[in-house]
Amino acid sequence: MRRTDLEVLRIALCAAVILAHALIIFSADPNYHIKSAEPSQFATLATEFIRISAMATFFTIAGYTAVASLRSRGPLEFARTRVVRLFVPLLFGVVTSGTIIKYIEMMQGRDFGFHGLRKARTLQQMLDVDPSVPLGFFDFFPRNLGILNLLTWSHLWFLGYLLIISLMLLPLLVLLARRAPDPSKLNAAVLFLPALPLGLYLAAFDGYWPFLPNLIGDWTNFFYCAMYMTFGAMIAAWPGIDVQLRAQAPRFAVLMALAFAGVAYFGVSTPGRVFVGLTAWFCVCAALGFAIRFKPAVATPALTYLAAATLPV
Repeated sequence: MRRTDLEVLRIALCAAVILAHALIIFSADPNYHIKSAEPSQFATLATEFIRISAMATFFTIAGYTAVASLRSRGPLEFARTRVVRLFVPLLFGVVTSGTIIKYIEMMQGRDFGFHGLRKARTLQQMLDVDPSVPLGFFDFFPRNLGILNLLTWSHLWFLGYLLIISLMLLPLLVLLARRAPDPSKLNAAVLFLPALPLGLYLAAFDGYWPFLPNLIGDWTNFFYCAMYMTFGAMIAAWPGIDVQLRAQAPRFAVLMALAFAGVAYFGVSTPGRVFVGLTAWFCVCAALGFAIRFKPAVATPALTYLAAATLPV
């Protein structure tokens, strides 16, 4: 069954992520390719909120759609489809947009990689050429493709994480897809319970900050994303969850706002990480609940086009 509510939510998330990538230039977070000399408090808070909420919500939607997909195809076909839809564009992106981003990043004296953020060596040093020779983009490309430190998946990290998590969770996803959907109504209290354990998980393992999704050295955030994908899969298996998400959406929204106030107050710290977990969980539940409340009755041509254009995970 087509979920136009999830399609609208995914479109809104994609728009928010585009906005966040513009705002982060002016935020206080140093981990970006280009930074403004004067950080903005508004940009800092807006970027943080979008990143906290969008990441978790995307993986939740991906979990739902994975189970829905497995109801009409076998696990091998599902895995093949995931590779085609995720790995192929990821590889293409690393070669194209990733190369452009890495070149701009290096020219700004910044180098992101498995090591985190560090001051970049000159391109001449990285490519082992005469230091006095000026290098343009086509001196950098395609030579960079043979040097691991000059490759990046950059903003396409989501595709890599989603592919690996999808395959890692495949046995569970298949199990949930094969069971009959349970329409029984869930006790509302159950949906409030995971928030604190998620926050404590991030605090215990120094998760979320610094936000450098390079997989190696980022296992806390990797499994955090997997938890949200599991939640999305459970929603597909227990449609009764939707009933409570819809009913409790205003309460979730209030708790989300209060939790994000904690993020803004404590910042990068152990309590801040706890509030990141609380904010993300309440935001996911509020977003899903309000999406259900305002679900489009029909799929318009514009919705169909945008849904196909915004990474149908």
